[in-house]
Amino acid sequence: MDTDRALDSLAEAASTIVDSLADDGILFVTGNGGSMADALHIAGELTKAFERPRPLPADLQQRLRGIAGGDDLADHLQGGLRVVAIGADPVLSTAVDNDIELRFSGFAQHLVALARPRDVLVTISTSGRSANVTNAARVAKAIGMPVVLLTGSGAETPLSELADTVVRAPSTATAEIQGLHGLLYHALCRVLEDTFYAP
Repeated sequence: MDTDRALDSLAEAASTIVDSLADDGILFVTGNGGSMADALHIAGELTKAFERPRPLPADLQQRLRGIAGGDDLADHLQGGLRVVAIGADPVLSTAVDNDIELRFSGFAQHLVALARPRDVLVTISTSGRSANVTNAARVAKAIGMPVVLLTGSGAETPLSELADTVVRAPSTATAEIQGLHGLLYHALCRVLEDTFYAP
């Protein structure tokens, strides 16, 4: 697995996500541990400005200005893309752990409640073997959503076989994979921001 192939896969993933967001879809992102931190990082970069200004749509600015106290919001809020980090809600996570006997079902339950066919799921797993992420991918496939996997250069897994696009960081060492994932998803965020907020 080389860097060029990872970048080609990333471009394919970006195209899939652009199509979804342009169709009023939602980008769902998830992972465990450091990969959950990466999922939250992606959500943070996309729901506000990353590298370029993101003015609010003119009609929203106008409606805010028509509400008492809305001028400052119209002047300072930024445009954002629709992104949800699956598994980041501790209330839902603990409720699923307490109420549903099946282990590793929390991410899947979150998708069942929120996801639609035009949405996209980005899964992050350095090993490609995370059971809860794999279950989320199974639900996404059943709903009809595209699945993108960011992983390392290891063997095929049930998760990688579920994914429509697999972006493989060229390493098998967890720390190196995570570092490369940071470079890859920042490039993805840049493409998405440039697509939807070009001057």
